Amino acid sequence: MLTQYVITHKKINLKNQNKKKKLLLVGAYKQEKGDFNNYSFDDCGDNISKKNENYCELTGLYYIWKNDKSDFVSFEHYRRFFVKKQSFFKYTFLDEEQMIADLRDNDIILPTPLASLSRNSLFDSYVKFQTGGDIILLKKIIEDNYPDYLPFFISELEKKNYASFFNMFITSKNILNQYCEWLFSLFDILSSKISLDGRSDYEKRVFGFLSERLINVWVKKNKLRIKYRNVVNVDKSPLENKIFFLRRYLKRKDLK
Repeated sequence: MLTQYVITHKKINLKNQNKKKKLLLVGAYKQEKGDFNNYSFDDCGDNISKKNENYCELTGLYYIWKNDKSDFVSFEHYRRFFVKKQSFFKYTFLDEEQMIADLRDNDIILPTPLASLSRNSLFDSYVKFQTGGDIILLKKIIEDNYPDYLPFFISELEKKNYASFFNMFITSKNILNQYCEWLFSLFDILSSKISLDGRSDYEKRVFGFLSERLINVWVKKNKLRIKYRNVVNVDKSPLENKIFFLRRYLKRKDLK
């Protein structure tokens, strides 16, 4: 069984999307549930809903990890979705049939890697544009606790300016469980060593930002067979999506 989750922090209309998709409200601990008919909530069962300010969509991922019993899971967002085909004039959403077909020969489906906003490495860009000390400390935590991941942290984040972003994927629940065990154990350590006091709301989203980079490290270390699929933002037109994709795709660069 494949469960297709759409992570959202507000009411949305899936419009022409597959009605089987399961809307999962994150940060649900602070919401009036009566306003969200037919939604699932990340504050049920074993959850970290109250950390949503810092973990963003990861509170939804944690909920799925601890509470979902599906064989396979897709993880998309309220405005970003995987597509099967994309042109300047239209796009076709990736449907359940194609998701399952992709997973017959691959372990995970990820967004097509795109360049960061800077030509610097992902690591250097994070240091420059985010709270840089966080990723520097994260590297040290990996070195101390998961040293076999360090070469992949370097190759994926310090030697490239591109990655699969958006915290989106489709994979088996077994693989999701393994990834989450690693990811949240890292963040448990990191959260005990940093202070979020005095940060802007944007800067407080540290764990969501870091996880976008870390999934690239994890899949390469574990030698997963990856199928890449394009992602579109449904708030933008097909033309805007295609231009965004091409600009970020063509700027990808491997660094020395």
